[in-house]
Amino acid sequence: MTREEAQNIVFHGLDNVNADLPTEMHLKKQEATILLGEGAQIDSLGLFILLSAIDDVLNEQFGISDILSDDVIAASDSPLKTVETLINHITEAS
Repeated sequence: MTREEAQNIVFHGLDNVNADLPTEMHLKKQEATILLGEGAQIDSLGLFILLSAIDDVLNEQFGISDILSDDVIAASDSPLKTVETLINHITEAS
C-alpha cells in the first residue's frame, strides 16, 4: 500500500469521527493532529470510531487485518500518537 492510500484511509476515518462532532471540534486532516497522549484532540470513543473505520476499509478494500491489533495500540511507542505516525504504521505494516 502506498503512503497516499494509507493517508486517504486515515482521512476517511477522520471524516467518520468528524461527522459526529460539532464543526468547531472537528479534527484537522493534518499529519500533526495528535490522537493519543498529551494534547490529544480526540476522546476514547472518537478513537474507537476512527480505528473501526480504518480497520473496515483495510479489510474490505485491501484484505488486510490486524494492523491495528490491541498489542500495537497498547505499545509504549504506539503508532496512534499522531495522524502521521498512524499513516506511517499502516504503510509499513501493509
